Amino acid sequence: MSDVQIWLPDYLRPPTDLLWQWEDNGDAVVWVEGEHAGQTAAMAAQLHVILRSAIEPLGGLPPMSCLLELIAACDDRFVTKDAIGRFARLWQVARRDLYKTNATAPPMVQFSLWVDSVRKLPKELRSGVEAQSDLLMMMFSKVMPDLIESSGIEAADVLECLSTKSTDRELLWAHAATTKASLARVKRAFHAMAFMSRYVVTVESVQLWKRTRVSELPQPTHVELETPPPKNPINHTIRALHDDEEYRAIARAAVSISSTLSLPRRPSDPTHLPCGGVSDVTNRGEPERLLMTELAQEPLAMLARIANGQALYLRRETPPGPSPEFRPVFLEAGIRTWGRIRLSIASVGLAIAALEERRGDTKSRVMTVAGDRIFEESFSTRDGVIVHLGRIEPDEHPGTAIARWLENIQEQSDTSFADPIIVISAATDRDADFRKSLFKMPSGTLIARIERDHRVTLLRRSSLGDETLQSISLPNDDMAVRSPESPNRKGDGVVPLFYSVFPCPLRFSDQLNGEWSRAYESSGVWTVTRDRRLLLFDRPGLGGIQVSDALPIGKVLASDFRDKKLHLVIGAADRDHFLLTVNHQDGVVTKVKLQSPSQPNMTYVFDCGSLFRFGKQVDLIHASTGQVAESKPLGNWTHRGGPVLWSPGHDLQLVSQVGTSLVFHDLKAPIRNPQFVSLVFRHPSGELIFFLSELRHFVRFNPSGEPVISQLKYLNHHLLANTYAPFIRYVSSDGDRIVVCDPNSARYNQAALVDLSTLVVKELKGTNDRLLMEVADRKHFLNIAQRNVLVRLDGLSFDREGHLMLIKQKRSWTLTPKRLSRDGEHQLSLQVNNAGESFGFVHRFGKSPAVLTRFGDAKWTKRSVQIGNNIATLDSRGLLHLHRASDKSEMTLMLRPEHVSGWTSWGERFGERECLGLESGGPSDFVLDWLEKFAKS
Repeated sequence: MSDVQIWLPDYLRPPTDLLWQWEDNGDAVVWVEGEHAGQTAAMAAQLHVILRSAIEPLGGLPPMSCLLELIAACDDRFVTKDAIGRFARLWQVARRDLYKTNATAPPMVQFSLWVDSVRKLPKELRSGVEAQSDLLMMMFSKVMPDLIESSGIEAADVLECLSTKSTDRELLWAHAATTKASLARVKRAFHAMAFMSRYVVTVESVQLWKRTRVSELPQPTHVELETPPPKNPINHTIRALHDDEEYRAIARAAVSISSTLSLPRRPSDPTHLPCGGVSDVTNRGEPERLLMTELAQEPLAMLARIANGQALYLRRETPPGPSPEFRPVFLEAGIRTWGRIRLSIASVGLAIAALEERRGDTKSRVMTVAGDRIFEESFSTRDGVIVHLGRIEPDEHPGTAIARWLENIQEQSDTSFADPIIVISAATDRDADFRKSLFKMPSGTLIARIERDHRVTLLRRSSLGDETLQSISLPNDDMAVRSPESPNRKGDGVVPLFYSVFPCPLRFSDQLNGEWSRAYESSGVWTVTRDRRLLLFDRPGLGGIQVSDALPIGKVLASDFRDKKLHLVIGAADRDHFLLTVNHQDGVVTKVKLQSPSQPNMTYVFDCGSLFRFGKQVDLIHASTGQVAESKPLGNWTHRGGPVLWSPGHDLQLVSQVGTSLVFHDLKAPIRNPQFVSLVFRHPSGELIFFLSELRHFVRFNPSGEPVISQLKYLNHHLLANTYAPFIRYVSSDGDRIVVCDPNSARYNQAALVDLSTLVVKELKGTNDRLLMEVADRKHFLNIAQRNVLVRLDGLSFDREGHLMLIKQKRSWTLTPKRLSRDGEHQLSLQVNNAGESFGFVHRFGKSPAVLTRFGDAKWTKRSVQIGNNIATLDSRGLLHLHRASDKSEMTLMLRPEHVSGWTSWGERFGERECLGLESGGPSDFVLDWLEKFAKS
């Protein structure tokens, strides 16, 4: 029987013999050697509860031996000698490899101190699965990924095995749980146990962990100020934190937010007012303010107009008020901010202070508020940031403190300040008591609200309500405090900071050769590129805003723009279908998986805010869940486009939604004679357009008016005369020009442009998106920036002058600054070198790993190369990302041969207006100096 084996995850097998083994067919783990040999170490149900609570916070499961030793140390019957013996046995098996690292003895003293510290804890802090689960997560909270033994699907299998009843398990569990010694598993168990034993736990550290999930508070360290002090101390602090292993994530988030945040200015700010002008014309004033036209009249007529109050005077402009001295920034520090959100609030506060410091006209005054207490903060040093992070207050909301500060500042009548900004959690903003305390705040107070999905929403709050100004997603980096033992990432492991900035700080061009394009008057042109990115061209002459860089695989099956939101159904025949909703105001994308269709080749239709799916049945799909709310068979009825069904008896029915039900309405009015209805679609004006007699006539039907029948005129020949069921490939933004295709032709090459305004049908040669946009929406087509970028390179090199060179086979470009004639301004450009010109050693890009973005797996690729300690990354969107290891700063360049645009991690943008979305400008001297140092280092 011992030769019979059943499947069991390796995690549930001891790494070597004489440690522990399973008994009672997998219900209990017993010790093998020592004074407690044969006694129960833990029950399977107990292990399942502890591991299930730890798998998500730890990202996996630590070795089973560590958990068993922790449970044993919490037991009053624990024998220290047995635990040290098991620890020494692991070291003996792994010592063959440990000799290579000059490890001559196991850390027995450290392990013994850890055992004593756990045993000295009060019983309520170490008894029970909940207490033992807290201890396990505290000791492994900063563990390196290499010490996690099981994760993903394998970890789920472990939990499933532990939760299975013994009666449902296969026999011979104990035989399946035996294994030969695995050197890799022994080493992992030994190092994990040594890592766990570094924590000499105390009552204070355990209680602090239970309250805040932090085992120890950050301690301030002394940092000597540089002499002379930096020009922008807050921005200097952020750059310094980039080198800090513990607070690097806070600095990266602050850089991301400050580079995209836009703080509004009040129209009454004196810096934006001219001096000494005329603001209005009035019928009251002094005689010297009379208009010249009044003085040109007859004297009696002028006196009569003055006496009757009809004369017009010039009103002088009101003198500007005092400039604001500072901008108050309130950071919440209450019980609702305990945990990761406290780090997000600190990042937003740093970003606002850095942004105001760069603009230079108004300084920020940062204050931490909790309950009725106010703490002045200084973010100009690392110590100031740590002091703020250490303020853990128990109050529910800071409304009393903010109201008290406002009362005190109003007593100082000579003090002027800009609109206050309050950085709070979404839970606090929903507190009714907190909102009441803000009633006396100045009109236009700004609220930076941290949402539950880690987005920052910037609001302007007034008596009229809230106005959403901007929404920014925080980077996906782990905002938890990083362990000093985390290894430095190299090669493709370094993810450019540019990827975590949302919205994308640069705009892209497109050749409209992707899968789908559509223009809407209220938003602009939306297009899906070949590498599954969604771009929005919202302004003429500018590049497209990248809204999403990882759309689902498949084609756009239906689209609609309604209530300032774009709705797309994307899917393929052998894949899932998804409904994507894009908010035009903030660019937030939500994705919902649709319930699978009951048959292939079903058609999706958006109509009046409802989503229908037609085939042999019609499905009403709930937009928020993706599930089918109601489904009805069609029988002899066939779908003819839009929300309209047609029957062989020439009857028409309109499908609509009432609540969560499908409703069918008979349509008799549009068709006076029984004719064949070949195509129907909903015009943007709301009218239904019916095409009759093989696209020779069409009817405009508006239920409130009489239907209008018009005859179409064909140019060339009757292109679609024999088409049974044509379909619409493209509709212009005004709805008067549509492209109709024959589904039976090869690749839909049989197409025609139907112009409803001129009643002309014209043949089209080819049906690519570029042609459709050009012939149907030429105005929008001309407004799209179409520029070439370099997307394929072999590697990088440097010329004798230290300039960066881009290499592609035998061609090369040199990145050089070119001085412009005005004011000594520079411009970066790619100079084409002569064919065959020699260049030095080429640093060639590596392979293309998969790119995981905030939206999912991307189709665009990236390749990296390490140049000394620096890293260069090229992605297929035409971007080159440069990472300098000396100060962890980064620069991203848009590789256009004529004019190179760029973005930096310290918030500077330069280059063409098409890429920036604002006025063009050359790079600063700091950018040129940065590139020179990158080449030399």
